[in-house]
Amino acid sequence: MKIFLLVLFTSVKAEFDIGCAISDGFIHAAVSDVVKEPIQNAINPTFEPYYICTDKTTVLDTNKEKCQVYVLDYVVVIPPNPLVIFLVYMCIILIFISTIVWCFVSSCEDKVDMFAYFCCHIIGIIIYDILFGEEDD
Repeated sequence: MKIFLLVLFTSVKAEFDIGCAISDGFIHAAVSDVVKEPIQNAINPTFEPYYICTDKTTVLDTNKEKCQVYVLDYVVVIPPNPLVIFLVYMCIILIFISTIVWCFVSSCEDKVDMFAYFCCHIIGIIIYDILFGEEDD
């Protein structure tokens, strides 16, 4: 807890490197491209459709096309993990509170540097999307 308070209330002078900020955005986009789907699956409930053929020729079949009539279809809802939901909301709340505190205790130069860092970070994300993004536009 002391380190968290030290980070929030101690002023630090540092300059950021534009190249590092752009590469941070590039790496952020690459990592989020890989882990976005597993995180969404852990946070949101998933719906699994199943089909059962009830005609006399086929007793159980997962392919709905082979069953013409007497198809029993149902959806299984898999709820998200409550621990993951709790950790996600705790992280969101802590980041929100620390951002508000940082806005009140930081200097104007720190805010300008952070804005410039975010702009360079977004440029890195855009570069990743141009090079490796899906081409469905």
